[in-house]
Amino acid sequence: MADYIEQRQADPHTIPAIGYFDERPVAYYEIYWAKEDRLGPHYAADDFDRGFHMAIGDAEVRHRGWGRQWFLSMAHYLFLDDPRTQRLVGEPRVDQARVRSWANTTPWEEWGEVRFPHKTAVLMVLTRERFFATFEG
Repeated sequence: MADYIEQRQADPHTIPAIGYFDERPVAYYEIYWAKEDRLGPHYAADDFDRGFHMAIGDAEVRHRGWGRQWFLSMAHYLFLDDPRTQRLVGEPRVDQARVRSWANTTPWEEWGEVRFPHKTAVLMVLTRERFFATFEG
């Protein structure tokens, strides 16, 4: 895993991050600039669109049902991290019901399917405006 993370750190469009809970590493995030990612050519990507992948590796934490909150927390962080980011994107596999259910109970929108060599995905989009209109106040 260390070699993989080093490769990701060397890639200027990707930021690897480890999520901690109770001082234990429990999740891996890969934050990316969408226009420079494999997803960029599949929609009209803006220069500061960002996306992320999330894997909760600790079974004890994964089964507590906190995935949706971690998903939203990362979205919130990415909007705060760079005010130029107006959209977040994601591309879960079409059969990844849990992630799609998290997205569908929040202001994320499904924009259609995207085909990659290794999967068919749903293009998910969250705008800054929708996020803050939903969660402010």
